[in-house]
Amino acid sequence: MKNYLTAWSTLSDGNGYQAGQPYTFKCWDISHQKEYTCFNPVFTNPYDDAFTGDVFPDGDGKYSIVSLDFLTSIKQTIELSKGYQFVSLNIQPDETEMTKILSSTLNEIDFAKDSKGNMLRKIGPNWVNNIGRWKNTEGYLLRMTNNVILNVEGMPISPETPIDLNPGYQFVAYLRTEPIDALTAFSDILHHLDFAKDSYGNMIRKIGPNWVNNIGDLNPGEGYLLKMNAEDRLFYEKPVRIQRKSHQIKDKTETILHFGDISGNPADNTWTIYLAQAQINETHLEANDEIAIFDGEKLVGTFQLTEQLTEENQNNHYLTAWATLNDGNGYTAGNTYTFKCWDSNAGVEYSTYELTLLNPYDDGYTDTIFPVDDGIYSIAKIIFSDNQHKTGDMNDDGKIDLKDALWILKTLVGME
Repeated sequence: MKNYLTAWSTLSDGNGYQAGQPYTFKCWDISHQKEYTCFNPVFTNPYDDAFTGDVFPDGDGKYSIVSLDFLTSIKQTIELSKGYQFVSLNIQPDETEMTKILSSTLNEIDFAKDSKGNMLRKIGPNWVNNIGRWKNTEGYLLRMTNNVILNVEGMPISPETPIDLNPGYQFVAYLRTEPIDALTAFSDILHHLDFAKDSYGNMIRKIGPNWVNNIGDLNPGEGYLLKMNAEDRLFYEKPVRIQRKSHQIKDKTETILHFGDISGNPADNTWTIYLAQAQINETHLEANDEIAIFDGEKLVGTFQLTEQLTEENQNNHYLTAWATLNDGNGYTAGNTYTFKCWDSNAGVEYSTYELTLLNPYDDGYTDTIFPVDDGIYSIAKIIFSDNQHKTGDMNDDGKIDLKDALWILKTLVGME
């Protein structure tokens, strides 16, 4: 074997590689005067004594046999859906100006926005780009008017590229080419992380002493909203294993919901309501039953059960209320909210209920109006009733409150 490369732990002018640190292979094409990187080296071990790890080895005298494929370019394909979503790239295109990257999809784009609120939008007949160039460590919020496929060609980006995080809100890219459990991916920044949110409003957040992952896996092509409490730096290190978890991505093949399919802008405020218990009288809600939340007559969030609720699975069953919907405004902070449910077996809708908001860790939201801030959560027990008119519920809104007292007062005054 005459073709080999020697890596040095001590160089003539100082330290070389450090055992346990990841390595990268690069090559220089002298004819084209270009540098290329190999991100997927293939090791062989015919005699069971070669080193095949993905970090520099510990000890002296180790050897490896490797095949290196230096890609000149690869293509990334991203499905863009009507409405809002976060997107990112794990490749570096030759042309990084926003309108160039998105050129094939401009007819279906309402706007694109970066973390600072800069936008790519059409003013009259002209596209105005206030974002500038696409940065490979950033995510972007797109609002699409129709479904379309985005194809981008470029050089692979090192998955270990550091992403600097600042206090406040930030759209970040996902740089790896395979899914990773979101809690694993963000494990090194949890001490400075308030929450993370995906395009569907699913979140990673701390409830009491426990981190709850409702995102599931981070996926190539998707971007994520982070709210940081302090500066930090994010590295997407290669996981020991990939852990898959479910999360509330809308199944495009599912049947039409009774209340409708509601989603909105994940960069604006959302309120997550975890369902600890949901019943109609003494009967627990079951798979395919639905719960919806309203601001007056406006539907601002829905949830369809996939199984009966238990204490063990309550963190996996939640309703997201949206301040901004795909087709306009959602809930207004300070307005009173109401719930309804749909019994899919009986084909009956219920609007009378008793609501209990639990707060075991003193950090849950328990007010009777829509919250002002983003990232708020509640834990709810909702008992719906087939008694659609309670004693004292004079206006038939399913609750006994000040409105009923005013109704009675007006009636008495009118009688006099």
